[in-house]
This record gives sequence, C-alpha cells and structure tokens, in this order.
Amino acid sequence: MAAIALLEGYDAAELRALARRSNDARQVRRLLALAAAYDGARRGEAFKANFPPRIQEIRDHLPAGTPLEIWFDDEARIGQKNKITRRWARRGTRPSAPKD
Repeated sequence: MAAIALLEGYDAAELRALARRSNDARQVRRLLALAAAYDGARRGEAFKANFPPRIQEIRDHLPAGTPLEIWFDDEARIGQKNKITRRWARRGTRPSAPKD
C-alpha cells in the first residue's frame, strides 16, 4: 500500500490543539490519529490511543446496563488450517490430529 503524504500546514501540536477545540468525537479521533502519525507512530499505536474514546462513544448511544462485546479478529488464522499430514501410528489405527 502506498504511503499518503500528510498536509504540510500543520504539525502534531497544532492538530492536538484543534482536537481540544472540536466538539465532534469523530473529528477528534481523526485529528489525534493524524497527530500520532506526524509524531511517527504506527497505525496500531494510533488505534490504542483512540480505542477508549471510541468505546465510550458507543456506550453513550446504548441503554444503561447493556453489555458490550468486543471482538478482535486474528487475520493470520483466517482460511485453511492445515494439519500434520504424516504422523507415527500403528498400522490400521487412525491417529488423532489435534487442533489449535
């Protein structure tokens, strides 16, 4: 994936100042993620910074006491999960193939 050039008129401190003045939660998250990118942070670090405010925003729209499930997807385990094709066993028996 090609890198996207960042706007040159702002630096991380100015983006954080804009985020403090904004009343829109989505805009604040984007500005803070951009500020983290200006500081050299990776996408995962920006996610960690924005995760708690995003959870709170979702909770604000739910009725009180509603449970919130958080699911993460391990992309490395999507698709076929191969087994060991050959293993030692007595002739005529069917050896088990343990799963992860």
